[in-house]
Amino acid sequence: RNELESVESAVARNDRATLQELEPIIRNYSGIITQLELMAVPESMATAHLNFLNTTVAIRNDVAAFADLYTDPMLALLRLRRYEDDVRGLAAAYEAFFETAREQGANFQPSDPVYTVYEYSE
Repeated sequence: RNELESVESAVARNDRATLQELEPIIRNYSGIITQLELMAVPESMATAHLNFLNTTVAIRNDVAAFADLYTDPMLALLRLRRYEDDVRGLAAAYEAFFETAREQGANFQPSDPVYTVYEYSE
């Protein structure tokens, strides 16, 4: 289940342990962030890349705050209010990143690891 379903379940059952389901999601976002930070990009893609990175960081921070719902409920609620906008921002940054890549001549092939991500962005 996704991060919001885990939070909803934890609240409905008053079960802190359910929030542990968020840990692998947080690790996945952190891994993506690390890869984006290490990615060399041409100057022409710098803005799109930075927006993609920043919005991914925002989502990871949202989910990390959800994981601390029972120890810092105010931060979790604040991040919950921001989550929907952050998801929209991530989607827009994702689209802009791949559109900029296409404009710069990227030609993703089915054998490329990013191809399924690219196809989704079309």
